[in-house]
Amino acid sequence: MIYRGFLKLLVIYSVFIFSSPIQIIAISETDRNAVLHNTPFYDAASQGGICGGGSYSVPGSNNLETVWNYFLSKNFTPEQTAGILGNLRKETVGTLDPRIKQGGQMMTDPNDPDVSAGKGRGLAQWTYDQRWQVLLDFAENSVPPRDPLSLDLQLDFIMFEMTGQPPVEGVPGGRWPRAYEEFQAMTQTGEEAVAEASYIFQRYYEVNHEVVAFNAGRIGYDEAFSERIGISLDTYADMAGASAPEITCGPDGINVEIIEGDTTDTPCQGNILNEDTVVGYREGDAYNIRICQIALPGGGTGPWVNSQISGAYSAMAVSAGSAGISVAGGGFRTNQSQIDARIRNGCPDIDISPASSCRIPTARPGYSNHQMGFAVDMSAIPVSCPTTTVVGGRNFCQNPSNATWQWLTSYAGAYGLQQLRTETWHWSIDGR
Repeated sequence: MIYRGFLKLLVIYSVFIFSSPIQIIAISETDRNAVLHNTPFYDAASQGGICGGGSYSVPGSNNLETVWNYFLSKNFTPEQTAGILGNLRKETVGTLDPRIKQGGQMMTDPNDPDVSAGKGRGLAQWTYDQRWQVLLDFAENSVPPRDPLSLDLQLDFIMFEMTGQPPVEGVPGGRWPRAYEEFQAMTQTGEEAVAEASYIFQRYYEVNHEVVAFNAGRIGYDEAFSERIGISLDTYADMAGASAPEITCGPDGINVEIIEGDTTDTPCQGNILNEDTVVGYREGDAYNIRICQIALPGGGTGPWVNSQISGAYSAMAVSAGSAGISVAGGGFRTNQSQIDARIRNGCPDIDISPASSCRIPTARPGYSNHQMGFAVDMSAIPVSCPTTTVVGGRNFCQNPSNATWQWLTSYAGAYGLQQLRTETWHWSIDGR
Protein backbone atom coordinates (compact mmCIF):
# COMPACT_ATOMS: atom_id res chain seq x y z
CA MET A 1 0.00 0.00 0.00
CA ILE A 2 1.31 3.44 -0.88
CA TYR A 3 2.25 5.45 2.21
CA ARG A 4 0.36 8.69 2.70
CA GLY A 5 2.11 11.95 3.53
CA PHE A 6 4.43 10.64 6.24
CA LEU A 7 6.52 13.79 6.75
CA LYS A 8 3.40 15.88 7.12
CA LEU A 9 2.09 13.45 9.70
CA LEU A 10 5.28 13.72 11.74
CA VAL A 11 4.56 17.42 12.14
CA ILE A 12 0.96 16.71 13.08
CA TYR A 13 2.17 14.02 15.50
CA SER A 14 4.48 16.43 17.32
CA VAL A 15 1.62 18.91 17.73
CA PHE A 16 -0.64 16.14 19.01
CA ILE A 17 1.80 14.86 21.59
CA PHE A 18 2.30 18.25 23.24
CA SER A 19 -1.17 19.71 22.88
CA SER A 20 -3.66 16.82 22.96
CA PRO A 21 -2.75 14.16 25.55
CA ILE A 22 -5.00 11.14 25.97
CA GLN A 23 -7.79 12.06 28.36
CA ILE A 24 -9.07 9.73 31.08
CA ILE A 25 -12.71 10.68 31.55
CA ALA A 26 -15.72 9.85 33.69
CA ILE A 27 -14.34 6.90 35.65
CA SER A 28 -14.42 6.28 39.36
CA GLU A 29 -11.53 7.35 41.59
CA THR A 30 -10.73 3.70 42.28
CA ASP A 31 -10.52 2.93 38.57
CA ARG A 32 -8.68 6.18 37.87
CA ASN A 33 -6.08 5.26 40.48
CA ALA A 34 -5.71 1.80 38.97
CA VAL A 35 -5.25 3.29 35.51
CA LEU A 36 -2.63 5.77 36.68
CA HIS A 37 -0.75 2.94 38.37
CA ASN A 38 -1.11 0.81 35.24
CA THR A 39 -2.82 -2.10 36.95
CA PRO A 40 -3.59 -5.03 34.63
CA PHE A 41 -7.32 -5.56 34.09
CA TYR A 42 -7.17 -9.24 33.27
CA ASP A 43 -6.99 -12.55 35.07
CA ALA A 44 -3.79 -14.37 34.14
CA ALA A 45 -5.31 -17.65 35.32
CA SER A 46 -8.54 -17.29 33.31
CA GLN A 47 -9.62 -20.05 30.96
CA GLY A 48 -9.23 -19.60 27.22
CA GLY A 49 -7.11 -17.24 25.18
CA ILE A 50 -3.93 -18.38 23.52
CA CYS A 51 -4.12 -21.72 25.29
CA GLY A 52 -7.86 -22.19 24.82
CA GLY A 53 -9.15 -24.59 27.47
CA GLY A 54 -6.09 -24.29 29.72
CA SER A 55 -4.87 -21.43 31.86
CA TYR A 56 -2.51 -19.02 30.18
CA SER A 57 -0.57 -15.86 30.75
CA VAL A 58 0.77 -13.39 28.25
CA PRO A 59 3.67 -11.70 30.02
CA GLY A 60 3.29 -8.05 30.91
CA SER A 61 3.40 -5.97 34.05
CA ASN A 62 0.52 -3.82 32.77
CA ASN A 63 -2.14 -3.75 30.08
CA LEU A 64 0.09 -2.02 27.54
CA GLU A 65 2.83 -4.65 27.78
CA THR A 66 0.29 -7.46 27.77
CA VAL A 67 -1.49 -6.28 24.61
CA TRP A 68 1.86 -5.56 22.95
CA ASN A 69 3.10 -9.09 23.67
CA TYR A 70 -0.19 -10.65 22.59
CA PHE A 71 -0.03 -9.27 19.05
CA LEU A 72 3.68 -10.07 18.75
CA SER A 73 2.79 -13.66 19.69
CA LYS A 74 0.32 -13.63 16.78
CA ASN A 75 3.16 -12.81 14.34
CA PHE A 76 2.40 -9.11 13.92
CA THR A 77 5.52 -6.97 13.57
CA PRO A 78 6.34 -4.38 16.25
CA GLU A 79 5.29 -1.64 13.81
CA GLN A 80 1.94 -3.31 13.13
CA THR A 81 1.41 -3.94 16.83
CA ALA A 82 2.03 -0.27 17.58
CA GLY A 83 -0.53 0.67 14.92
CA ILE A 84 -3.14 -1.56 16.53
CA LEU A 85 -2.31 -0.29 20.00
CA GLY A 86 -2.60 3.35 18.99
CA ASN A 87 -6.20 2.65 18.00
CA LEU A 88 -7.05 0.63 21.11
CA ARG A 89 -5.53 3.26 23.40
CA LYS A 90 -7.66 5.91 21.73
CA GLU A 91 -10.80 3.77 21.95
CA THR A 92 -10.31 3.10 25.67
CA VAL A 93 -9.24 6.68 26.57
CA GLY A 94 -5.79 5.43 27.46
CA THR A 95 -6.75 2.57 29.80
CA LEU A 96 -6.72 -0.53 27.56
CA ASP A 97 -9.40 -1.70 29.98
CA PRO A 98 -11.78 -4.33 28.51
CA ARG A 99 -14.55 -3.22 30.91
CA ILE A 100 -14.81 0.33 29.59
CA LYS A 101 -18.02 1.73 28.09
CA GLN A 102 -18.32 4.72 25.79
CA GLY A 103 -18.29 7.75 28.06
CA GLY A 104 -15.74 6.20 30.43
CA GLN A 105 -17.88 4.18 32.87
CA MET A 106 -16.77 0.67 33.75
CA MET A 107 -19.00 -2.34 33.13
CA THR A 108 -19.67 -5.01 35.69
CA ASP A 109 -22.39 -6.64 33.57
CA PRO A 110 -21.48 -7.33 29.92
CA ASN A 111 -25.21 -7.40 29.08
CA ASP A 112 -25.80 -3.91 30.53
CA PRO A 113 -28.20 -2.34 28.00
CA ASP A 114 -27.65 1.28 29.14
CA VAL A 115 -26.39 3.17 26.10
CA SER A 116 -27.16 6.67 27.39
CA ALA A 117 -23.49 7.65 27.10
CA GLY A 118 -22.97 5.80 23.83
CA LYS A 119 -23.06 2.26 22.46
CA GLY A 120 -19.30 1.50 22.50
CA ARG A 121 -18.03 -1.38 24.63
CA GLY A 122 -14.62 -2.85 25.45
CA LEU A 123 -11.15 -2.60 23.93
CA ALA A 124 -12.32 -1.72 20.43
CA GLN A 125 -15.55 -0.01 21.54
CA TRP A 126 -17.68 -2.53 19.69
CA THR A 127 -21.25 -1.24 19.14
CA TYR A 128 -23.55 -2.71 21.81
CA ASP A 129 -26.39 -3.88 19.58
CA GLN A 130 -24.11 -5.11 16.78
CA ARG A 131 -20.54 -6.42 17.12
CA TRP A 132 -20.70 -6.52 20.95
CA GLN A 133 -23.48 -9.10 20.72
CA VAL A 134 -21.24 -11.25 18.49
CA LEU A 135 -18.49 -10.93 21.13
CA LEU A 136 -20.92 -12.15 23.79
CA ASP A 137 -21.79 -15.15 21.59
CA PHE A 138 -18.08 -15.79 21.00
CA ALA A 139 -17.45 -15.85 24.76
CA GLU A 140 -20.46 -18.05 25.51
CA ASN A 141 -19.76 -20.58 22.74
CA SER A 142 -16.04 -20.93 23.40
CA VAL A 143 -14.96 -24.24 24.95
CA PRO A 144 -15.13 -23.74 27.88
CA PRO A 145 -17.23 -20.53 28.04
CA ARG A 146 -15.15 -17.44 28.83
CA ASP A 147 -15.52 -14.06 30.51
CA PRO A 148 -16.44 -11.41 27.89
CA LEU A 149 -14.97 -8.67 30.10
CA SER A 150 -11.52 -10.27 30.25
CA LEU A 151 -8.59 -8.89 28.31
CA ASP A 152 -7.65 -12.27 26.86
CA LEU A 153 -11.15 -12.88 25.47
CA GLN A 154 -11.35 -9.49 23.78
CA LEU A 155 -7.90 -9.81 22.23
CA ASP A 156 -8.85 -13.21 20.85
CA PHE A 157 -12.11 -11.73 19.52
CA ILE A 158 -10.15 -9.12 17.55
CA MET A 159 -8.25 -11.95 15.87
CA PHE A 160 -11.50 -13.90 15.38
CA GLU A 161 -13.16 -10.95 13.65
CA MET A 162 -10.18 -10.50 11.33
CA THR A 163 -9.39 -14.15 10.57
CA GLY A 164 -12.18 -16.41 11.85
CA GLN A 165 -9.51 -18.38 13.69
CA PRO A 166 -10.05 -20.59 15.50
CA PRO A 167 -13.65 -21.27 14.43
CA VAL A 168 -16.26 -21.12 17.21
CA GLU A 169 -19.35 -23.22 16.58
CA GLY A 170 -22.41 -21.14 15.75
CA VAL A 171 -20.56 -17.79 15.67
CA PRO A 172 -19.65 -16.11 12.36
CA GLY A 173 -15.97 -15.13 12.37
CA GLY A 174 -13.72 -13.43 9.87
CA ARG A 175 -16.22 -10.69 9.05
CA TRP A 176 -13.54 -7.97 9.04
CA PRO A 177 -10.75 -9.61 7.02
CA ARG A 178 -9.54 -6.56 5.09
CA ALA A 179 -7.34 -5.28 7.93
CA TYR A 180 -5.54 -8.61 8.32
CA GLU A 181 -5.06 -8.92 4.57
CA GLU A 182 -3.62 -5.39 4.39
CA PHE A 183 -1.25 -6.16 7.28
CA GLN A 184 0.00 -9.24 5.45
CA ALA A 185 0.64 -7.18 2.30
CA MET A 186 2.63 -4.44 4.07
CA THR A 187 6.19 -3.74 2.91
CA GLN A 188 6.98 -0.56 4.87
CA THR A 189 9.41 -0.44 7.79
CA GLY A 190 10.01 1.77 10.82
CA GLU A 191 7.81 4.78 11.53
CA GLU A 192 6.35 4.66 8.03
CA ALA A 193 5.06 1.16 8.78
CA VAL A 194 3.64 2.29 12.14
CA ALA A 195 1.63 5.04 10.45
CA GLU A 196 0.40 2.70 7.74
CA ALA A 197 -0.60 0.03 10.29
CA SER A 198 -2.50 2.59 12.36
CA TYR A 199 -4.36 3.72 9.22
CA ILE A 200 -5.16 0.13 8.23
CA PHE A 201 -6.57 -0.86 11.60
CA GLN A 202 -8.66 2.30 11.92
CA ARG A 203 -10.04 2.19 8.39
CA TYR A 204 -10.61 -1.53 7.93
CA TYR A 205 -11.23 -2.80 11.46
CA GLU A 206 -12.46 0.03 13.67
CA VAL A 207 -14.43 1.73 10.87
CA ASN A 208 -15.28 4.62 13.23
CA HIS A 209 -17.08 7.91 12.55
CA GLU A 210 -13.93 9.54 11.14
CA VAL A 211 -13.53 6.67 8.66
CA VAL A 212 -17.17 6.97 7.58
CA ALA A 213 -16.72 10.71 7.06
CA PHE A 214 -13.43 10.14 5.20
CA ASN A 215 -15.00 7.52 2.93
CA ALA A 216 -17.84 9.95 2.16
CA GLY A 217 -15.37 12.74 1.33
CA ARG A 218 -16.50 14.99 4.19
CA ILE A 219 -13.05 15.13 5.85
CA GLY A 220 -9.50 14.65 4.63
CA TYR A 221 -6.90 11.98 5.44
CA ASP A 222 -5.09 14.05 8.09
CA GLU A 223 -8.26 14.91 9.99
CA ALA A 224 -9.43 11.31 9.91
CA PHE A 225 -6.25 9.46 10.85
CA SER A 226 -3.50 11.71 12.27
CA GLU A 227 -4.51 11.52 15.95
CA ARG A 228 -4.36 7.75 16.13
CA ILE A 229 -1.17 7.67 14.08
CA GLY A 230 0.34 10.01 16.67
CA ILE A 231 -0.60 7.67 19.52
CA SER A 232 0.75 4.72 17.52
CA LEU A 233 4.09 6.43 16.92
CA ASP A 234 4.32 7.25 20.61
CA THR A 235 3.59 3.62 21.48
CA TYR A 236 6.24 2.44 19.04
CA ALA A 237 8.83 4.79 20.55
CA ASP A 238 8.10 3.36 24.00
CA MET A 239 7.78 -0.31 23.12
CA ALA A 240 9.84 -1.11 20.03
CA GLY A 241 12.79 -2.38 22.07
CA ALA A 242 10.69 -4.88 24.03
CA SER A 243 11.83 -8.48 23.77
CA ALA A 244 9.79 -11.23 22.15
CA PRO A 245 7.06 -12.60 24.40
CA GLU A 246 7.10 -15.90 26.24
CA ILE A 247 3.70 -17.58 26.40
CA THR A 248 3.11 -20.07 29.18
CA CYS A 249 0.25 -22.53 28.82
CA GLY A 250 -1.38 -25.08 31.04
CA PRO A 251 -1.56 -25.85 34.74
CA ASP A 252 1.85 -27.52 34.70
CA GLY A 253 3.81 -24.55 33.38
CA ILE A 254 4.08 -25.84 29.82
CA ASN A 255 6.54 -23.65 27.94
CA VAL A 256 5.16 -22.43 24.60
CA GLU A 257 7.65 -19.65 24.05
CA ILE A 258 7.71 -18.97 20.31
CA ILE A 259 10.93 -17.52 18.96
CA GLU A 260 11.86 -17.69 15.32
CA GLY A 261 15.52 -18.47 15.65
CA ASP A 262 18.06 -20.75 17.34
CA THR A 263 16.29 -22.99 19.87
CA THR A 264 19.08 -25.42 20.68
CA ASP A 265 19.15 -24.14 24.26
CA THR A 266 15.41 -24.75 24.71
CA PRO A 267 14.95 -28.18 26.32
CA CYS A 268 12.35 -30.75 25.31
CA GLN A 269 9.39 -31.01 27.67
CA GLY A 270 6.69 -33.59 28.31
CA ASN A 271 6.81 -37.26 27.35
CA ILE A 272 9.60 -37.50 24.79
CA LEU A 273 10.99 -40.50 22.91
CA ASN A 274 14.00 -38.85 21.27
CA GLU A 275 15.54 -35.46 20.61
CA ASP A 276 17.98 -33.98 18.13
CA THR A 277 19.48 -30.70 16.94
CA VAL A 278 18.95 -29.96 13.25
CA VAL A 279 18.83 -27.12 10.75
CA GLY A 280 15.40 -25.52 10.53
CA TYR A 281 14.04 -22.78 8.28
CA ARG A 282 11.78 -19.78 8.85
CA GLU A 283 10.93 -17.36 6.04
CA GLY A 284 13.92 -18.64 4.05
CA ASP A 285 16.45 -18.20 6.87
CA ALA A 286 18.28 -21.16 8.40
CA TYR A 287 18.50 -21.72 12.17
CA ASN A 288 19.84 -24.42 14.44
CA ILE A 289 16.88 -25.83 16.34
CA ARG A 290 16.13 -28.57 18.85
CA ILE A 291 13.39 -31.02 17.87
CA CYS A 292 11.66 -33.57 20.08
CA GLN A 293 9.81 -36.79 19.20
CA ILE A 294 6.55 -37.00 21.13
CA ALA A 295 5.63 -40.19 23.00
CA LEU A 296 1.94 -40.95 22.52
CA PRO A 297 -0.19 -42.65 25.20
CA GLY A 298 -0.07 -46.44 25.07
CA GLY A 299 3.42 -46.53 23.58
CA GLY A 300 2.62 -44.85 20.27
CA THR A 301 5.13 -42.82 18.29
CA GLY A 302 4.28 -39.17 17.80
CA PRO A 303 5.64 -36.45 15.50
CA TRP A 304 8.91 -34.56 15.77
CA VAL A 305 8.19 -30.97 16.84
CA ASN A 306 10.17 -27.90 17.88
CA SER A 307 11.29 -28.05 21.51
CA GLN A 308 9.36 -24.82 22.13
CA ILE A 309 6.02 -26.55 21.60
CA SER A 310 6.99 -30.04 22.78
CA GLY A 311 5.45 -29.65 26.25
CA ALA A 312 2.18 -28.34 24.89
CA TYR A 313 1.99 -31.02 22.20
CA SER A 314 2.79 -33.76 24.71
CA ALA A 315 0.02 -32.53 27.01
CA MET A 316 -2.37 -32.42 24.05
CA ALA A 317 -1.45 -36.00 23.15
CA VAL A 318 -2.35 -37.15 26.67
CA SER A 319 -5.65 -35.27 26.64
CA ALA A 320 -6.53 -36.54 23.17
CA GLY A 321 -5.55 -40.08 24.12
CA SER A 322 -7.97 -40.05 27.05
CA ALA A 323 -10.72 -39.36 24.50
CA GLY A 324 -9.52 -42.16 22.19
CA ILE A 325 -7.91 -39.73 19.75
CA SER A 326 -4.41 -40.08 18.29
CA VAL A 327 -2.43 -36.99 17.28
CA ALA A 328 0.26 -38.93 15.42
CA GLY A 329 1.43 -37.33 12.22
CA GLY A 330 4.18 -35.77 10.17
CA GLY A 331 5.92 -32.92 11.96
CA PHE A 332 9.40 -31.56 11.29
CA ARG A 333 10.71 -31.70 7.72
CA THR A 334 14.24 -31.23 6.48
CA ASN A 335 14.79 -28.98 3.47
CA GLN A 336 15.12 -32.07 1.29
CA SER A 337 11.85 -33.43 2.68
CA GLN A 338 10.13 -30.18 1.73
CA ILE A 339 11.59 -30.42 -1.76
CA ASP A 340 10.35 -34.02 -2.01
CA ALA A 341 6.87 -32.88 -0.92
CA ARG A 342 6.89 -30.21 -3.64
CA ILE A 343 7.82 -32.82 -6.25
CA ARG A 344 5.20 -35.26 -4.94
CA ASN A 345 2.49 -32.60 -4.99
CA GLY A 346 3.16 -31.48 -8.54
CA CYS A 347 4.55 -27.95 -8.03
CA PRO A 348 5.58 -26.50 -11.44
CA ASP A 349 8.89 -25.14 -10.16
CA ILE A 350 10.33 -26.61 -6.98
CA ASP A 351 12.04 -23.42 -5.80
CA ILE A 352 9.90 -20.50 -6.91
CA SER A 353 6.34 -21.57 -7.78
CA PRO A 354 3.78 -20.35 -5.23
CA ALA A 355 2.23 -22.94 -2.94
CA SER A 356 -1.14 -22.44 -4.60
CA SER A 357 0.24 -23.68 -7.95
CA CYS A 358 0.80 -27.19 -6.59
CA ARG A 359 -1.76 -30.00 -6.86
CA ILE A 360 -1.86 -29.92 -3.05
CA PRO A 361 -0.68 -26.48 -1.85
CA THR A 362 2.88 -26.89 -0.56
CA ALA A 363 5.15 -24.09 0.67
CA ARG A 364 8.45 -23.35 -1.03
CA PRO A 365 11.55 -24.94 0.53
CA GLY A 366 12.57 -22.84 3.53
CA TYR A 367 9.10 -21.36 4.04
CA SER A 368 7.03 -24.14 5.61
CA ASN A 369 6.05 -24.27 9.28
CA HIS A 370 7.05 -27.93 9.11
CA GLN A 371 10.66 -26.82 8.67
CA MET A 372 10.72 -25.23 12.12
CA GLY A 373 8.77 -28.08 13.70
CA PHE A 374 5.81 -25.74 14.14
CA ALA A 375 3.26 -27.84 12.18
CA VAL A 376 1.92 -31.40 12.11
CA ASP A 377 -0.08 -33.15 9.37
CA MET A 378 -2.43 -35.40 11.34
CA SER A 379 -2.33 -39.02 10.17
CA ALA A 380 -5.92 -39.70 11.25
CA ILE A 381 -7.39 -36.90 9.10
CA PRO A 382 -7.66 -37.66 5.36
CA VAL A 383 -6.13 -35.28 2.84
CA SER A 384 -9.50 -33.91 1.79
CA CYS A 385 -11.93 -31.04 2.27
CA PRO A 386 -15.38 -32.67 2.59
CA THR A 387 -17.25 -29.50 3.49
CA THR A 388 -16.53 -25.79 3.74
CA THR A 389 -17.78 -22.78 5.60
CA VAL A 390 -17.24 -19.21 4.45
CA VAL A 391 -14.90 -17.16 6.64
CA GLY A 392 -14.17 -13.60 5.52
CA GLY A 393 -15.41 -14.35 2.03
CA ARG A 394 -13.09 -17.36 1.68
CA ASN A 395 -13.71 -21.07 2.14
CA PHE A 396 -12.59 -22.73 5.38
CA CYS A 397 -12.29 -26.51 5.06
CA GLN A 398 -14.04 -28.78 7.54
CA ASN A 399 -14.30 -32.52 8.12
CA PRO A 400 -17.08 -32.89 10.71
CA SER A 401 -17.38 -36.67 10.24
CA ASN A 402 -13.76 -37.20 11.33
CA ALA A 403 -13.38 -37.68 15.10
CA THR A 404 -9.82 -36.37 15.21
CA TRP A 405 -10.77 -33.20 13.33
CA GLN A 406 -13.74 -32.70 15.65
CA TRP A 407 -11.57 -33.08 18.74
CA LEU A 408 -8.84 -30.76 17.45
CA THR A 409 -11.37 -28.12 16.43
CA SER A 410 -12.69 -28.08 19.99
CA TYR A 411 -9.45 -28.42 21.94
CA ALA A 412 -6.27 -27.80 19.89
CA GLY A 413 -6.47 -24.08 20.65
CA ALA A 414 -5.87 -25.02 24.28
CA TYR A 415 -2.38 -26.09 23.23
CA GLY A 416 -1.58 -23.27 20.80
CA LEU A 417 -2.44 -25.00 17.51
CA GLN A 418 -4.72 -23.83 14.68
CA GLN A 419 -5.92 -25.43 11.47
CA LEU A 420 -4.67 -24.18 8.12
CA ARG A 421 -7.75 -22.72 6.42
CA THR A 422 -7.48 -24.91 3.32
CA GLU A 423 -6.26 -28.16 4.91
CA THR A 424 -8.21 -30.06 7.56
CA TRP A 425 -5.17 -32.22 8.38
CA HIS A 426 -2.57 -29.45 8.83
CA TRP A 427 -2.32 -27.88 12.32
CA SER A 428 0.28 -25.31 13.29
CA ILE A 429 1.13 -22.51 15.72
CA ASP A 430 -0.40 -19.81 13.50
CA GLY A 431 -2.72 -21.53 11.03
CA ARG A 432 -0.15 -21.46 8.23
